[in-house]
Amino acid sequence: MLLAIDGVSAGPLASPSGMTHDANAPAGRLHQTLLITDIVRSTEHLARLGDTRWRELLERHDEIVYEAVEDTGGRVLTDRGDGFLMAFDNRGSAIVCAEELCVATAGLGVELRAGIHAGECELLGTAWPGWPSMSRRGSASARMAARC
Repeated sequence: MLLAIDGVSAGPLASPSGMTHDANAPAGRLHQTLLITDIVRSTEHLARLGDTRWRELLERHDEIVYEAVEDTGGRVLTDRGDGFLMAFDNRGSAIVCAEELCVATAGLGVELRAGIHAGECELLGTAWPGWPSMSRRGSASARMAARC
């Protein structure tokens, strides 16, 4: 199990929208804890399992993610196929979710990589800037884990 924690945030205030705002944060920015996951060596798993069995594994993976995120009070922001971007109002919930996901997906025969960033985030409308470009540069969770 890989778990990287990058940065910290203190003193957030929960808002009715479920986002966490800091009274001192500039407009359009908020304190959140982001959890980014991906399945390690997913291309190798696809080649080994074939399309049908891989799709079944991904469907079960997705069910596990949505259930764990709901149970820990988070929100799924983006589904990237073999990984997710999720947001939490506090670090503890994100860590618990990451641990649950890593254990549960191991039961599927795959390793899940999880990276966590806690701090001030920019929100533009409903989009999280940087996420699409991060996915084009490779696994964000792998880069975060490599920093530790």
